[in-house]
Amino acid sequence: GPVWALVTDPAAKLWFEHPLLGLGIQEDREVLLSGRMDLLVERSKGRLAVVDFKAGGKHPTGWADLVEGASLRTYGFQLDAYGDALRRMGRQVDTVALWFVRTGTSVRWTP
Repeated sequence: GPVWALVTDPAAKLWFEHPLLGLGIQEDREVLLSGRMDLLVERSKGRLAVVDFKAGGKHPTGWADLVEGASLRTYGFQLDAYGDALRRMGRQVDTVALWFVRTGTSVRWTP
């Protein structure tokens, strides 16, 4: 799938458990974000992709259960916040993704 293509690209740089300390926006005010991104992928021209691994039994099985199966209400906000913080640092984030490692299923979007 598309996430597999990101991580197997020989030109990409991969950083696992990459720390993040940056500013985000919550309810129209700046907040400090601190955490670790499961995987930060740097592609050509400095473009970044943020990938969050999910190893539980829950995963999306199709469009009908995308929000529930992928837990987008929980993890979508987290990945969007990471992407926003990186952009505020002047980085270009073009993809964020959840990768369900037990099934190989992935959900990705442009933050």
